[in-house]
Amino acid sequence: MKPIVMVRGATLAAALIVSSVVSVAAQPTSTTRIALGGYHGPALAGAVPGTQAFGVTVRGAAGARVRIRAIDVPAGSLASFCTRTVCAPFAVRLVLPASGTVTIELQIIKNDRDARPPTIVTVATDDGARASIPYASGTHAR
Repeated sequence: MKPIVMVRGATLAAALIVSSVVSVAAQPTSTTRIALGGYHGPALAGAVPGTQAFGVTVRGAAGARVRIRAIDVPAGSLASFCTRTVCAPFAVRLVLPASGTVTIELQIIKNDRDARPPTIVTVATDDGARASIPYASGTHAR
């Protein structure tokens, strides 16, 4: 399978290879880096089985406060960001650990039976970090 790369923004700042899919984050002036791939972590309490799940990896300064949001989620669908302790709709705020890196789960949940899945999943931080990946590159939530 050929990797598909989606980029919006100015310069290429970070790349993460996950499940043979390359997701590149473009940060014009951001100090935060963000990447998307299939989710391969533990099953989380708020996970909805059978939905498409994505791993969102954020890198930055230890202790940095970061808000991550989903962009262009289709009508009838819900973007759910899940950590070990909470699931939040459409956006989540977190503090980066001492390592400066955290991976959380993002699920795109069909809320309306007629909802069409997105073609591309895009996430962004408030300081300009942004990454996109084809919807089909997600993994099924457990």
